[in-house]
Amino acid sequence: MNKPNWLFWVAGIVFLLWNAMGCMAYLSEVTMDDAQYVARYGEGVAELRDVIPSWSVAGYAVAVWGGALAALLFLLRRKLAVPVFIVSLIGAVLGFLPLFTIDGMMDAMGTADKVMPGVVLLLGVIEIVVSRRYSAKGVLR
Repeated sequence: MNKPNWLFWVAGIVFLLWNAMGCMAYLSEVTMDDAQYVARYGEGVAELRDVIPSWSVAGYAVAVWGGALAALLFLLRRKLAVPVFIVSLIGAVLGFLPLFTIDGMMDAMGTADKVMPGVVLLLGVIEIVVSRRYSAKGVLR
């Protein structure tokens, strides 16, 4: 069993903080009433809220809660973090699909909301790559 270096702990804390923010964003979004949703996302996106499929919301939940679990497993040095990060990334992809498939959604979204899927997917890939490397080095058991 190899001991983790300081980069391991930095990565693990960043992963945990990032995924905790995702959990907070998820809870905030799914508990918003219509007025709050309009204030946050604008009238155009709010009008499309009801056509977002439930499987997309479920993917979003799997992404954030799975990512938080994977980050905790990573910090606990468990190999199980790797497949859980993968499931989390798959959930994120499912969660973001309607943004690109619902007519008018991209037009209604703000710039930050258009950039966020790319950021989330990039960080999801980084989490997988980093956790796989530490697993291969014997840091995760």
